[in-house]
Amino acid sequence: MKKSIFIILLFFYALSISANNEQLLRRIDRKYQNFRTFEASIVQENFFSQINYTLSSTGNVYMQGESVVIEYNQPNYQFIKMINNEITIFSQLENTAIITQDSSLFTQALLQFSNILNNDLKFIEQNNNIVIFEVLKLPVSTIQNMRLYINERNDLIEKVSYNENSNNTVTIEFNNQKFNQTLSRPLNSFILPEGVIIIRN
Repeated sequence: MKKSIFIILLFFYALSISANNEQLLRRIDRKYQNFRTFEASIVQENFFSQINYTLSSTGNVYMQGESVVIEYNQPNYQFIKMINNEITIFSQLENTAIITQDSSLFTQALLQFSNILNNDLKFIEQNNNIVIFEVLKLPVSTIQNMRLYINERNDLIEKVSYNENSNNTVTIEFNNQKFNQTLSRPLNSFILPEGVIIIRN
């Protein structure tokens, strides 16, 4: 779960790219670099190859400035919140919340990813309106074969997929994307319930 939010945050904070299909990428860059707020529903699938099992999750992502919340509603409620350099990972099923103030590695990864994306996207193919690029280098060693699926009609990033070292596959789809609108749920409304077990790292 933590790795999923990491990939999403990398994706939206660090999209500064130049490669084949340069005009499309410039439009994408402008759209995702200049928003004040961003909101989307997400559908995530984790395929575990060793047991031939797919776990499907649905939820929402909310972003405002440098603050982010990823909320999963199914199959179990949980959220991941990063506000003021504090990261909170809450699981309703386990009734626990992991809170850490140490985001230095996370920030470093964002900076690395921003540099890597310059001239390090490879055009793979185009299926109708969807243009697929592969990220050639990633700052996370456990992530491989990351691909971006971009709709050239509306300049939206509709999907991200990647493999883990264990050959598990993760796919995240972004739907109902909204830019620069009032968030349907304020970030400060994501609070921990009473009685939750708090683990501080």
